[in-house]
Amino acid sequence: MRFSVLTSIIALAGFALAEETVEDADIVEIVTDPNFVPTQEKPFNFLIDYEIAFKEHDGIIDDFYDGETVELQYNFRSLEAETVHIIGVGGELLDPVTGVVAANITASEIGPLEVANNQTVLFNQKVGINLAATKYVLAPAIYIQYDGKFMMLGSKNKLITVSDPKISLFNPQLIIAEIILGGTIFAIAYSLYQAYATKYLSGVLPENLLPVDKKSAKKASKQASRESTSASKSDYAQWLPETHKSLSKKNKKKA
Repeated sequence: MRFSVLTSIIALAGFALAEETVEDADIVEIVTDPNFVPTQEKPFNFLIDYEIAFKEHDGIIDDFYDGETVELQYNFRSLEAETVHIIGVGGELLDPVTGVVAANITASEIGPLEVANNQTVLFNQKVGINLAATKYVLAPAIYIQYDGKFMMLGSKNKLITVSDPKISLFNPQLIIAEIILGGTIFAIAYSLYQAYATKYLSGVLPENLLPVDKKSAKKASKQASRESTSASKSDYAQWLPETHKSLSKKNKKKA
């Protein structure tokens, strides 16, 4: 009898110990920053950082070019107890002096990405650059849903420089423009040559240096000139008085 009671007590103690171990395993430690003090600008402890892919190296940002698309690579970590959902990205490009918005960054949906306490997620954002060449402040924004509310979070602003695009000699648009320009210049030069140069050269150059069509034209011109001279002499003879004609014939005979 005593043995059975002792066995029951040991079994109950083992069951209680196993149940306590399972409960301890289900408890997840919440990681927070004891030094974090909520403010109006940053009420929640979300750690957000980003880099500009292929542009940013050791804190130095290369020039952006008008017409290109760049990519922002985000690193988002939550030190809040409740789960947060990232649902979109956007932002603005600002004038660095006045703070006036120069352009909006097109908002786009992502995820939603679920981020639990002390969890880090990575995501990207495409930003199209269509701006005049000068300096701007890049101010990206992240849209989240947290504690049943929709919110917009900011990140670190970065000063960027936009330059005019580099033009390659093999750029198709440049090649087409060069062909059109060359064709236009050739057409104008050929028209001027036909209008002025050929007339001048046909009267100056000898026939053997002229093109075939110009030789024919020159011969035709000479023939027309001879015919015109003969016609003029004939007309002149018809208008002479008969006495003058007789005297001219006698003088020719004497000679």
